Amino acid sequence: MEKEVKRDLVIGLLIVVVYGIAGTCFGASVSNTMSYVLIMTLFGLSFNLQFGYAGMASLGHAMYFGTGGYVLVALCMKAQMNVWLACLVTLAFCLILYTLCGIICLKNNMMTFTFLSMGISLSVSVAVNKWAFMGGTVGLNCKVAPTWMDDYRVLYLFILAVTTLCAAALYLLAKSPFVAMLKGGRENEERLIFLGVNTNRLHVVAFTISGMFAAVAGMLFAFRNGGAYTASLDSALSFEAIIMCVVGGMSSFFGPVLGGLIVALVYNFLPTVTEYYQGILGIFVLLVVYFMREGLLSPANPLLARGRKRARQRENGR
Repeated sequence: MEKEVKRDLVIGLLIVVVYGIAGTCFGASVSNTMSYVLIMTLFGLSFNLQFGYAGMASLGHAMYFGTGGYVLVALCMKAQMNVWLACLVTLAFCLILYTLCGIICLKNNMMTFTFLSMGISLSVSVAVNKWAFMGGTVGLNCKVAPTWMDDYRVLYLFILAVTTLCAAALYLLAKSPFVAMLKGGRENEERLIFLGVNTNRLHVVAFTISGMFAAVAGMLFAFRNGGAYTASLDSALSFEAIIMCVVGGMSSFFGPVLGGLIVALVYNFLPTVTEYYQGILGIFVLLVVYFMREGLLSPANPLLARGRKRARQRENGR
């Protein structure tokens, strides 16, 4: 266990260093792309808490991402609130909202949860699109980042720092008894109930925590874009979160990190090459699921298994 944590720490530090260099040393356009990669990575990690560990397949995760951005921008733009106070109020609002949504969506079984979460997300998306106070289809255009973030490098480093802190918190959570119970409920919920665990409350807490980290990603998206726009509530974003986890590997903490990088690069670069970029992504997902089942970083990946086998052989040779 200790060896695994040390390995993950080294990998995490390398990722932060590489992302830091990539986002600050190669111009504003690369920094803009890398900030999108970071935000999608945090979004994917937040979704994997409920999807990968608890087996809760939500189709409405985009709502939690979009709500964070919209509430933050509305408080800064309509109420003229200080941005940092607005961040705290947004998190408090999201905590209450996501807890209520979790109680409603998780009242019955997981199949009901999937469609209730999608229904709530679609309802919120349509309501925001029709509500003139929230900008309608145009969205809310308001620069929420303070003036000291006018330099793109400073803004990028701020996004990197927040994403790193959130990722570290999610990693500690992934190694905690709480996530161990989530995995146990995913595999055999009846056994946990027999042991006296309130699995419904467990799932509501996981759902709320997952939504809170998604809200932070949405707030960073508002910092990056200078406003909140309807694309952040699009149901397609929920499917992107699923793709990140499936492609990278739900069983690995770094799976959504790799998946977020792949999805973000596909949506940023392939549209300039071909209009069929979504089809290419679909074929890639199909191949990964067919040949590797649990993702690129899963233990079932034959390439990783071969590498581990060779490493063991070298250790035995010594």
